[in-house]
Amino acid sequence: MEYVIADMRWTTLLNNKQLDYMVHQMGAIRIDENLHTVESFHRLNALDYKMAKLIAYTMDEEEDIIVDLETAWEQFKDWLPKDAVLLVWNKDIAHVIARLNKQFRKRPLNVQIIDLCELQEVLYPYGTIPRSLEQTMKELKLTCKSSYMVSAFYRAQCLLRLYRKLWKEAMKHIEGQKWDLLVSGRNYEELKALNLFVEQSGKQISVAYKEEIESFCKEKHFTLDRKGAQITIETFRATWTFDLNNRGTDLMYIPKRYVQIPRKDMRLKKECEGGQERDGKVILKEIFDRIMATEERLQYGVGSVELEKVIVEVGRGLEMNLNKAAMKL
Repeated sequence: MEYVIADMRWTTLLNNKQLDYMVHQMGAIRIDENLHTVESFHRLNALDYKMAKLIAYTMDEEEDIIVDLETAWEQFKDWLPKDAVLLVWNKDIAHVIARLNKQFRKRPLNVQIIDLCELQEVLYPYGTIPRSLEQTMKELKLTCKSSYMVSAFYRAQCLLRLYRKLWKEAMKHIEGQKWDLLVSGRNYEELKALNLFVEQSGKQISVAYKEEIESFCKEKHFTLDRKGAQITIETFRATWTFDLNNRGTDLMYIPKRYVQIPRKDMRLKKECEGGQERDGKVILKEIFDRIMATEERLQYGVGSVELEKVIVEVGRGLEMNLNKAAMKL
């Protein structure tokens, strides 16, 4: 099994009410077991050279290998090792490969494809907003310099640096052979359990959660106070505090003076029934639900058990009177 970092640039077309793909570029890097570059591949489509050139932003035309699409496809298949595994960012490349196999029926390419976007989401989790390759590299402080700028080959270089980063972090916990088995078998749950990039992912999750909390408080007109990971939300009838470092499981309820409900430490569940840690977004939603449920309960001054009993009795009396009036009618 040999890994090949691959990327393609294409335009999506509509042909006979079906999606079609016009491939402008192919770029790939073959790597060894230590993730060193063995050989590279780069082709531009001669039939649409101007568009390919515009997308590539290449500076030196002598570096370009310009051929027709069929020739580029045959050369790519010849260049690939027999047991190649393609590492890509955009899993739609699988559809492009299927289209090229259908268009050029000679020797169809059957190859395993691993989506590095999906893999990095498992190893480097984040909040609610999906990240692009560029954003991920920036957060992990990865750089890539190339005269090809945004060409397919440039993207392949970026993917190689990202894959090396993921691989090096994983090698601190497991051996290379086990990594290959887990990645090729898409056994991502075991990889997720390694808990890599704790510091970076913690910061990103914290930022995403803070944005959700800000949005919630702004919508409900609550007062928000943040001191690091410590969150304080002041509603109309109470104050709520929790720590993002604890995923909000240490939720504390502090009532206003006129509310006859004692201060309470709610202690949300940290783990689900299977023993795994609950998702932070689920816990955050539970916090919002509890805040709103308490606000609704206290909306008309309901706070003490005695007062609630009085209101229930008054309600029953009104219901009985209404029923009697209805019977007389």
